[in-house]
Amino acid sequence: GDVYKRQMINQIGSIFEISKVPTLYPLIKFASTFIDGKPNLITRTFLDTNVFAGPGDANGLRKYFNRLTVRSLILNSMKEFEIPLPEGKANEDLEKFIVSAGIVFQEYVIKYLRNKFRQRREFHRLYQDFSILIHQATELDALLFQRKVDSNFMLIWTFDLLIRMMVRQLLLGFEIELYDQSEIPWVLFYLDYLLSMFDRNNANYIQKFSKDFAQGLLLSIQRLTK
Repeated sequence: GDVYKRQMINQIGSIFEISKVPTLYPLIKFASTFIDGKPNLITRTFLDTNVFAGPGDANGLRKYFNRLTVRSLILNSMKEFEIPLPEGKANEDLEKFIVSAGIVFQEYVIKYLRNKFRQRREFHRLYQDFSILIHQATELDALLFQRKVDSNFMLIWTFDLLIRMMVRQLLLGFEIELYDQSEIPWVLFYLDYLLSMFDRNNANYIQKFSKDFAQGLLLSIQRLTK
């Protein structure tokens, strides 16, 4: 009765608040906490329908709550991450990367809004897309920043979002009691490694890891979580 109504009103209010935030990171955090709060069908459907509204542009990028283009959402997130984007004339290589990243992160957020069982089952479908995005980020860094020291900004940004998803996928296995006792040591090993990697990435030391290593780790996690 009243409790249900108050819960629904609070959830809709939180959706309107996040719709005003024009960057990716708060949206990801909101999506995971929103689902953890066990929203009712009405509010979940409302969010699913409106988070990326419309049929999309020629590249398949839609609008964020019908207010902001996904391109702008990606650009704002890059700026929030303090990536020194080129100013002035539009850069064709950067635009191509933004389109690729936008398509991946539309699906990234949508999968965060699934229930825990579907989240864990569907996250691994993004691994191939992330593998391609890592390759594109490496090439774009070389083009934009001329291989200067500590200049792999796009790779660091891409890794940051990928590792967050990989950690959540592994943790979800505990929440839904999916792991066999014999698998837990391996899961904890991967979690420890990912969290260590996350710390190094945030300290801008990701250049110590090659693209081949990154994609190899991605495949290992994918096998574990299938």
